[in-house]
Amino acid sequence: NMEEERKFKKSPRRLYCIVIIIIGFLFIYLFIQDNRFEYVQYCDDKEIKKILLLTYARGGSTFTAELFNQHPDAFFSYEPLFTTDIKDMADIARRILTNQKNIAVRRGLTYSNHEAQDVINNIFTCHLHRIPLTAVTHHYVMLKGSLSNVYSKCFVSSLMTWGPTNCLQNNCMTSKIRTIKTILLRMNAVKGLLRQNPHLKIIHLVRDPRGILMSRWRTFGKDDVINTAKVGAEAEELCTTMLNDVKLREELAKNHSMSFFYLRYEDLAENPLKIAGDIYDFVDMPFHDTVKAWFAKNDTQGGKFETTRHNMKKTSYSWRDKIPWEFANIIDATCSRINEKLGYKRAESLEQLRDRSFSLRVQTVNG
Repeated sequence: NMEEERKFKKSPRRLYCIVIIIIGFLFIYLFIQDNRFEYVQYCDDKEIKKILLLTYARGGSTFTAELFNQHPDAFFSYEPLFTTDIKDMADIARRILTNQKNIAVRRGLTYSNHEAQDVINNIFTCHLHRIPLTAVTHHYVMLKGSLSNVYSKCFVSSLMTWGPTNCLQNNCMTSKIRTIKTILLRMNAVKGLLRQNPHLKIIHLVRDPRGILMSRWRTFGKDDVINTAKVGAEAEELCTTMLNDVKLREELAKNHSMSFFYLRYEDLAENPLKIAGDIYDFVDMPFHDTVKAWFAKNDTQGGKFETTRHNMKKTSYSWRDKIPWEFANIIDATCSRINEKLGYKRAESLEQLRDRSFSLRVQTVNG
């Protein structure tokens, strides 16, 4: 049969093409694997600063993170434990915001404390091939304009050459500052991190619970009915988490007094250059001119998930103009213990709450 004969003649040619394609993909894979570990450690490990910014959702961390993200010698990891795609954001945002189980959300699955510590440690040591690729490619990283240069280079320019992870790893290993910002790691995981990174610097960023909750509702809860029961429940969850973190930090600081910096967002908002200088003193590094210039300008355009705005002080207190008096009272009553520790004061009247000239925080506090 002529038709069968033609098919027989075509089959070897088709098979030959398939083999060539497979060999090509295999060559690319082996090339990437061979180059994975070919790095030069340009920075002396003793000179590298490892910084963990531990905070809470809508706590002012986006602006605070720019302290190090703007430094030219920094490698910055933005929420590596939060690896959920943006399409899943609406479904799990509320679980993330009220996450009290010390776990990170990952496509409906979770990191245990041990797994989360492994991710953090592997970033600090630049072993990025040991962590999920999504930890450095998720939507938060890709949406951050100030991170775009390094990440764009690695995910666009190097995609067809030596691989995004290898490119990022090389950037990490040549950096003098390695900073991780996370809202999903809690203080009970820090003890293990300090054991493996004895010179680790932890910045514990807090904010007035009224400001945090009001910002969350405005950002994530626009379609929700915010009633007194919801206010009380979310205030209880947030303030219990914050109180536990503060207590654990105080306990850890007994043996690691030089490892912790307690930072109120409002203090940074009111005097950014002074507080930023204090933080650079804490990490034992010069306050770089590039970072100073960025803070002085403070004119970044922000999006839905970005809290950087012109006039940071005004933004940090905007919740006072909008929060209902009844909600403020519920939060104050629920969060009285943590407010006392952090130095936040109760407003005695609606007029006092709305009057920004009346400070709702103690100027100096041990935290």
